[in-house]
Amino acid sequence: MITNVGLVTVWCLDQDSAKDFFTGTLGLEPRDDITLGEGGMRWVTVGAKDQPDLSLTLMVPGPPTMDAESGEQMKKLIAKGVLGAAPSTPTTAGPTTNACPPRASSSSRSRNAAPTASKPSSATTPAAGTASPSPPNGSTNPPTGATA
Repeated sequence: MITNVGLVTVWCLDQDSAKDFFTGTLGLEPRDDITLGEGGMRWVTVGAKDQPDLSLTLMVPGPPTMDAESGEQMKKLIAKGVLGAAPSTPTTAGPTTNACPPRASSSSRSRNAAPTASKPSSATTPAAGTASPSPPNGSTNPPTGATA
């Protein structure tokens, strides 16, 4: 049984831009920024001050984590913005809750229409994280080339 998530991969096209966005815009704290071995992979992590056991690793697809062809395919998907959504919950939205976003009331849709899930706000951004945080109260757009 999984009881905790400790590391979430966020795929990006530029680690410096992604790090600036997550720390400067979203207010996460920088955790690690190291290069593994000579000419090796760069390991960059950020996280929320109040969640020391959870880190986001900001990764550029490609070797050594995957073959070059797969990395190029993922980069195209990231640039296109089709890898899914990972919403965030900004503290400026007020108290956080685990409630789902509100759905349209029954009076705002036809009685015969099947219920549909709420559409994300225009501020929701496509992302490529391998896990997502708690349901959002709102979201923030990352810079071009970074997905959250």
